[in-house]
Amino acid sequence: MTDGAPTEERARHRRRGRLPGRRRPAPASLDRGVGGGGRYRPLSEDDCRAVHATALELLSTLGLSQPIPSMVDRVVAKGGRLTPDGRLLFPAALVEDVIAGTRRDIVLHGRRSGLDIEPVGDRVYVGSGGASPSIVDLESGRYRPATARDLYDAARLVDALDNTHVDIQPEAMRAGENR
Repeated sequence: MTDGAPTEERARHRRRGRLPGRRRPAPASLDRGVGGGGRYRPLSEDDCRAVHATALELLSTLGLSQPIPSMVDRVVAKGGRLTPDGRLLFPAALVEDVIAGTRRDIVLHGRRSGLDIEPVGDRVYVGSGGASPSIVDLESGRYRPATARDLYDAARLVDALDNTHVDIQPEAMRAGENR
């Protein structure tokens, strides 16, 4: 395989959906390696408070353009305001109330038993990221537009990785717009 061409053995395994030497027992659950993972903290507590305060200020003074009518009705009923130029403004107290009332105990259901994740407390999960309009072609080493087959292969890779728990698929790929 010195010239970069795939060997017949690799090609045969690729057609079967496996690479040579890869033994993959079915995982019992996604709880392998999660929990107690710590936190990624690129901002200080003061920085987080400043970002929060700025977001509240922007929502209350700049708001949201082109809001849908059902949103306008709900926000205005709770103290929000629609400006003459059609911007929906959110009072800081309303935003704080919504944040305080948000559920923290959600379950993201997997496609089959044992693949559900519960992002609560100190449980840590890692996902594939999703949007990939282009991909490095492993044969040529060059970037090219991603295909549905690439999405399939990426999902199989995520499924095989012990410490990657969620496969996020781009909408365009899922809808079959890029084959």
